[in-house]
Amino acid sequence: MARILNGVPFAALIKEKVANSVKAILMPVGMAIAKYLAEGILHMKTRQLKKKIGAAMLGLSVMAGVGVTATTTQAQSPWNGGQDQRQRDRDYRDQQDRNRDNNRDNNRGRRRRSNDDYPNWGGSFQLRQTALNAGYNEGIKEGRKDRSKRRQHDFREFSAYQKATKDYDSRYGERELYRRYFREAFQNGYDAGYNGY
Repeated sequence: MARILNGVPFAALIKEKVANSVKAILMPVGMAIAKYLAEGILHMKTRQLKKKIGAAMLGLSVMAGVGVTATTTQAQSPWNGGQDQRQRDRDYRDQQDRNRDNNRDNNRGRRRRSNDDYPNWGGSFQLRQTALNAGYNEGIKEGRKDRSKRRQHDFREFSAYQKATKDYDSRYGERELYRRYFREAFQNGYDAGYNGY
């Protein structure tokens, strides 16, 4: 079904508007070129003249094309603008909700334990993993020793727990953060070793 505006088909109005725009742009340019040629002012080599005229035509066609595209786009759906805006608003709100949920989950990870049952206090992945591995290995070793000698269960007395710097390298990051991860893993390793794992 063709749309009609003021008794004239909508497509005809667009064509007429584009034709008038192109005429308005091309007429002065063409007349200026003719004037310069007639007066003899424009004495260029043929190649340079072709480049200049080609560049002018390209520029004009781009400008005319942008005008046609904008007019055509608007003409295709002049009554649908509200629905598009509502959809964009809905998409924006959905994205904001997802961002809020992700931020909440990330912040929760700072206070709660992550998938490996250790808290995530930040720092680089290498710092965290090295400290957890070194702490757990030292802890399980000491826990097994205490179990075999039937000593009282207390992991805090070991120098490895107190120092908490085994395998630490300053390239990993903050030393105190490393020690915090190390001690957490040492305690878990000690418990596992003492209980026979």
